[in-house]
Amino acid sequence: MKDEMDGFDELEDGYDYNVYPGLEISYTDLPSQAIARTSSQLVLLKARLGSIDPHMRESVSYVLTDVERVQDQLADQEWVQLRAIWFSNKSGCYTVHVDLVYDQRNKPSLSAEQILDAFHDGNVPYPDGQMVTVEPYFAKAMTLSDGFFPISDSYYEKVRDAIGWK
Repeated sequence: MKDEMDGFDELEDGYDYNVYPGLEISYTDLPSQAIARTSSQLVLLKARLGSIDPHMRESVSYVLTDVERVQDQLADQEWVQLRAIWFSNKSGCYTVHVDLVYDQRNKPSLSAEQILDAFHDGNVPYPDGQMVTVEPYFAKAMTLSDGFFPISDSYYEKVRDAIGWK
């Protein structure tokens, strides 16, 4: 799996990471907070200092591309959900908070170590030059329930506190 996750071959093929397909960013009343959305992801963005800047959109796009890569390798009834990115603009790094949501009847198909590797924990993998740290979470769910939704508000409780979301 690690070999399949290394590098960004798409960069050589001209993939434009600045415009992740369908990525929209909505700003809140606090300049240090925003919400990134795609058709399948809802991501809380928080800057340690200052505001959510346009260049952070590029960083979000890199991580979303990795989310797609990992999702393509998962079993049915499993989802990789990017919950939050905390930008430490003072030190030039960011922390990625990601869930592996899996059906309660099964074991998750990835370990915490595999998630850390897939999202480049402790490395500078992207052209933005920022170091990435990863906080993986596992979310057991009743995926066949009528009430199941991978971006349900309840999944964001732990990351709101972790990133200081107000």
